[in-house]
Amino acid sequence: APITPEPNIIVDPTAINFGYVLVNNPSTARTVTIRNGGTANLEVSSTSTTSGLFTVATGGANPCTDTTPTLTPAQSCTLVVTFTPTALGPQSATLNIASNDPDTATAQVALTGTGTDQLVSDISVDPTSINFSSVTVGQSSSQTLTIASQGTADLVISQTEFTGTSSSMFSVATGGPNPCASTTPTIP
Repeated sequence: APITPEPNIIVDPTAINFGYVLVNNPSTARTVTIRNGGTANLEVSSTSTTSGLFTVATGGANPCTDTTPTLTPAQSCTLVVTFTPTALGPQSATLNIASNDPDTATAQVALTGTGTDQLVSDISVDPTSINFSSVTVGQSSSQTLTIASQGTADLVISQTEFTGTSSSMFSVATGGPNPCASTTPTIP
């Protein structure tokens, strides 16, 4: 028997954490991509969130025509979700995207965020001292340093430099198992 063409909704990402957002202020809009991985038109019938603190609209790099688009096979478009907390503390909701996909009547994106009254940067560095031990003259040795943001605001590293009489013998570069984007990264 011939295979009946059918739509297949693919949503990316399936979870968004907005992090800390000032109370009564909208977050940075975060993008959700809807793609039709099927062989028939995908008809989105509704997009809604389970909490008014999270709003959905068209936007992003490839904005959908509206919040209930029809996508041909292999077509995709983007929506944006914004979090505006009205109280302190963690909040969560679900973005529900209903469509004519026979397997997934409602695709879901988990939404979380925390309302805060102040955004504060806080750095954590591990380890706080490095001993390179004995290194042959002319050779190099490397150690990994982990920088973490533990505040409620993005941590912006503006400069990395060495001080001291032998500082010219040391250098810093990105690397390790979770490399920074640069030597002056912004860490959410």
